Amino acid sequence: MNQIGLVIIGSGPAGTAAADFVRKQSAMSVTVVSDEGLQFYVREHLARFLSGRDTEDALFERGRNHCETIGAAFIAGKVARVDPREKSVSFADGSVIKYGDLLVASGGKPRELDVDGANLDGVSTCYTLEAARGLKQSLDSARRVTIVGGGTIAAKLIPFLHERSTEVTVVERSPMLLSNVLDRGASSVVKRALVDNGVRVIENGEITEFIGEKGKIRHVQLRSGDPIPCDTAIVAVGIRPSVGFLNEAGVKIDRGVVVDAGLRSTAGHIFAAGDAAQAPDPLHGGAPTVHSGWKKALAQGEAAAKSILNREPGYSGSINSEHLQILDLGVAAVGITATSNVVREVVESSVEKRFYRKFTFDDTGLTGAILVEKDLPAKELRSALERLLLQKKRPSLGSVSEYEGLLRLPAHALVNRLVEMQGL
Repeated sequence: MNQIGLVIIGSGPAGTAAADFVRKQSAMSVTVVSDEGLQFYVREHLARFLSGRDTEDALFERGRNHCETIGAAFIAGKVARVDPREKSVSFADGSVIKYGDLLVASGGKPRELDVDGANLDGVSTCYTLEAARGLKQSLDSARRVTIVGGGTIAAKLIPFLHERSTEVTVVERSPMLLSNVLDRGASSVVKRALVDNGVRVIENGEITEFIGEKGKIRHVQLRSGDPIPCDTAIVAVGIRPSVGFLNEAGVKIDRGVVVDAGLRSTAGHIFAAGDAAQAPDPLHGGAPTVHSGWKKALAQGEAAAKSILNREPGYSGSINSEHLQILDLGVAAVGITATSNVVREVVESSVEKRFYRKFTFDDTGLTGAILVEKDLPAKELRSALERLLLQKKRPSLGSVSEYEGLLRLPAHALVNRLVEMQGL
């Protein structure tokens, strides 16, 4: 059994950001553990890899041996159990290591469909590099692809499949696409754009079986309707936090590991960051919330590292935040986007013009926004909105008419206005 300073479970953005910070700022030893057996790669770019725009090597932006580069150890192995009293991590192969501090940055695992045929050749997820390698080979000969799930993974895959002139069907179990990101009005605009570009969209669709021939996927069967012919089926029905190894550790787990603003869990010397963490959301009174995303994982990883080194984390919490490019549509959604008896809204939309804007606000100021439109600078708008809403004092425009003015500004003028509002 080895004595180790900081052990990080997970080699994704949160774990890597923490490892980088600790190694640069201290002499503390760091060991990074990955059940994929791979060091840091940009999971967000797997769709680019599938499209051929990025090589596999390009995914490893910091090199395939980043841990060695920064002076950290690396272990390829599956964690089975964490014991906070012994401050130990046990692996599936029976080996054990000790930690001084532990960072859980294990991310999530793709949810699976418990239906017949789920193991057929041509049925795949797209969450890991290993899965993407197999999927890429399958797509080389695929003419018809069914994506099971109408969330952000589907949104990122559709553009490159469309470029290949692949016949695409999206099956979403809920009544609308991107239900975790958009409201019904914005979702309708996205759906119209997809349908106009030849994508078949089936909402309220429940998969009951993958039908194969000689071990290869040939059809997807829904609870109602005829089977959907397909050569490849991509299962993208969300992820669940990968924290089962903490079940006996006495750590509070809800939708993820519940942490405070310093990313500390309820167990001593155990921290969590990224998709495995349920961190404070300042727009919901600091209530712990899971907000997935690459940028948030990086910020949480560095904040956790500062806490581990007994420094001020400088972390103001995380909020709902997403941007997407879906064909020629830019999509940005940030903050509280649902109305209530407290939060009000102003909206302007046109499905025919593929345009949707909504701003939500309460008595203390702006609380969120959804923007969907052609050629929208979605990344810039998301960034501006996120900075605005994470300020300690959110800006208030006062009257409803002033919020309505945001609906009519050209997109780039809106970015500038949101930047100006940060000083209000």
